[in-house]
Amino acid sequence: MNEPELRAVLSKTARQTVIKGLNQGASGNVSVRLRDGFLITPSGLPNDTLEPAQMVFVDMEGQAGGSLKPSSEWRIHRDLYRARPEVAAVVHAHSTSLVAFSVVGQPLTLDQFRGDYVEKFGQNWTGGLRRLMDQGAWYREAAYRHLATVTCVGHTTVVTGSLPRTHGIIGNDLWDREAGRGGRSDRLGSTLSSHSVAISLALNRDRRKISPRSRLPER
Repeated sequence: MNEPELRAVLSKTARQTVIKGLNQGASGNVSVRLRDGFLITPSGLPNDTLEPAQMVFVDMEGQAGGSLKPSSEWRIHRDLYRARPEVAAVVHAHSTSLVAFSVVGQPLTLDQFRGDYVEKFGQNWTGGLRRLMDQGAWYREAAYRHLATVTCVGHTTVVTGSLPRTHGIIGNDLWDREAGRGGRSDRLGSTLSSHSVAISLALNRDRRKISPRSRLPER
């Protein structure tokens, strides 16, 4: 695509992020690679009003052309293009659901945890689970009838508030770019931060200890 075509597609994409609830007003930004730089949405202008001529060209040294300033987050886009030559475009969204999570705290999902466990075993809980019972909220009527899913898909849906067709996670198998192989997400080291400590039972080599039954107090 030539530059006029890319400008048209980029401005349309920016408007679509508002229509689809991914951005509000002037929040968020989108860009597309172009020659020795990239086109990016301008700073301070509502995404749903942007026109092709308002897209700002920024070179890889950070020099912008034209009368409008590039998004204040242009460095994120520049660094991605530098580090990943195969990346052709970037969408940086500030969806209302994710902004809400960042304000109120981090979500917590528990695998294989039925609602009746609270009443059956709650008296034995201490620490974090006790704090959730005493200070948290319990939405008893929030259950939905749905098909069985898998871990990564279900957790991503809970965290983002969107369905797989939107968040893009459709299975537990992920692709490790550095290792050049695919596999279960809990068996690929690249899916864990180098600064994190694995605490999941699923990472325990003794597969017999994975069942929630092993978490019950011994009698």
